[in-house]
Amino acid sequence: MHRQFAMPRYFFDIVRNERQSHRDGVGTDLADDRVAWGEAMLCVREIEDVLSPGDRWHLTVRGDAGTVFEIEVKTRAWGGKANP
Repeated sequence: MHRQFAMPRYFFDIVRNERQSHRDGVGTDLADDRVAWGEAMLCVREIEDVLSPGDRWHLTVRGDAGTVFEIEVKTRAWGGKANP
């Protein structure tokens, strides 16, 4: 008899400048928290592509039991030009 185990589902929510940009209502089945962390790092790398001075991004990774990880990226411009 072969037993199958369900993988945990993770949800990746993104808030940009204190406004909900994306609330993941579908989720992704991943093996464990370590794999979910790797997916979170991929999201952060995508955020880097559109990051501007003064931006604030917040990524929350949720699992069935609640929040697993939170990652915040905050930038500031100190004088000079505000946008590169």
